[in-house]
Amino acid sequence: MVWKRRCAVVALWLGALLCAAGADAAPVRIYSEDWSGGQGAWGGIGGFRWPRRMFVGHPLAQYAYYFGGSCGMGLRANTIPSVRLRVVTRVMMQGSNRNGFSVNVRTSGGAMIYKYSMGAYNSVQANDQPPTYRPISSKIGYKLNTPYELSSYWFPGTGRYALSLKNLVTGEEKFDGYFHCGSNAVPGCITFDQEAGQGPAVLGRVEVWLGQ
Repeated sequence: MVWKRRCAVVALWLGALLCAAGADAAPVRIYSEDWSGGQGAWGGIGGFRWPRRMFVGHPLAQYAYYFGGSCGMGLRANTIPSVRLRVVTRVMMQGSNRNGFSVNVRTSGGAMIYKYSMGAYNSVQANDQPPTYRPISSKIGYKLNTPYELSSYWFPGTGRYALSLKNLVTGEEKFDGYFHCGSNAVPGCITFDQEAGQGPAVLGRVEVWLGQ
């Protein structure tokens, strides 16, 4: 299992290097996981329970991880090149609460760069926003028991990121931004958690793109 995890992380880094060599080319997907082979390169994170893997059997997600409250998992690689980054998660919420399902984009050492969530009030929320450094609701709302593609877009050197949410039933997509990052560092790690949140949330897929 350790060998498989290392191979997945190496593949992620090699894809990043290839994209950097042609940063002006079309966007490149450097990582994708649909959980069909188990947990893949993902590991547990301190203070959180491991989510439950489940068979869904739907075209949008054959397998998924069920975040039933206080769950978390993470993937760490080397620092990516300083080019535009898109993180995509395929997720469905079964409850609406603060940090019901949170995505954390971090440095390879684990320091937080930016965080966002399917949060309270059926709203996609940007966490740690000044001046209060608490979550704020974006202009993007979501419905329960509906599959979505939740994306963030990181813009190197700006200290900002944007969010989008695509309804996978209707095809409607909404955008909002720009939100403040906690630092200008370059990403190298992604974690999912439910910091004091319950969800529940179902995670069916994650992808990482460069140059998009």
